[in-house]
Amino acid sequence: SEYGFPSWHELRSFVLVRRSRTSDRAAATYEWLRLVYAGDITGGTGRASPAAAARLLESEPGLAEGDPSLACAVGDEAALRRAIEADPGWIGRADGPLGLPPLVAVAHSSLLTQPVYRERLIGCTRLLLDRGADPDQTDNVAGMSARDYARVDTRAPAIAKMMADAPKATGRRAVAGPKL
Repeated sequence: SEYGFPSWHELRSFVLVRRSRTSDRAAATYEWLRLVYAGDITGGTGRASPAAAARLLESEPGLAEGDPSLACAVGDEAALRRAIEADPGWIGRADGPLGLPPLVAVAHSSLLTQPVYRERLIGCTRLLLDRGADPDQTDNVAGMSARDYARVDTRAPAIAKMMADAPKATGRRAVAGPKL
């Protein structure tokens, strides 16, 4: 292992985020998101590196602050509550650097593999569903919904159960995210 990282990819991403954090916050945020989400979300073929993402958060505690979409990635329920109170429609819109619907951003965060984040992300999933988030709203990158991701992702059975139990949306299937 290179300097305590399991792969060169994780070490490289860690260094890029640390280096760009002071000069280009948007670039640092995007590099960090590439650690949180695999290439199916970020575009490309890279895999998520949740341990490296968590390690960066420990060394840069403010990295995920100030953006509700980043709060989704880390399971910051208080920030999600503030976002919903400020704009109830936010819950159904693609948001943030990756253009993800909030429920997709929560349900597909690789930080689910990290015990410190797992319960937080489960709580955020519950909050979003209770507030009316559509579990069938898809992203524009992979064309998958939060329900789809939860069905194929075995990291959080509690989220998979919540998604399976959530009522099906009526009407058209919503699509959100960046237009590619």
